[in-house]
Order: sequence, then structure tokens, then C-alpha cells
Amino acid sequence: MYKVEKNIPIPRKRVKGKTAFLLSLDVGDSFIFTTEKGQRNGVDNWYNLANAAGLKVKIRQVEDDKFRVWRTK
Repeated sequence: MYKVEKNIPIPRKRVKGKTAFLLSLDVGDSFIFTTEKGQRNGVDNWYNLANAAGLKVKIRQVEDDKFRVWRTK
């Protein structure tokens, strides 16, 4: 038999890895990441992670294989 319990709060979701790193940034902070030459999949990954966390970022290529990510909101 199951016991029904009421008004039990749902625990907060644990945030780890790259998402936790993005959440630690203040608006205006930036960082550089590197990709394999000619590949842009890292750019899409950072946009997707930021979007899932409810953040806005801008990403610009600074060298052939380096990109800078700014947190904007």
C-alpha cells in the first residue's frame, strides 16, 4: 500500500558541467573555447546549453579554431 503525502517540495534540479559554468558567468563575462579546424559543432553546443539554462550568449570567431562566448542576458 502507498501512503499519500501532500505539500512535499520538489528538489531543485542539480546543475553540473558546462551548464553550471555558464550559470556562474555574470552578464558581460566571456571565455574562449577551441574546436577542431573547420568544425562549428562546438558553437551550436554552447548556444544550446545557454538556451536550455535560460541564458543568452553571443559567440564570435576570434581565430581559425577559437571562438569567444559572451553572456549577454
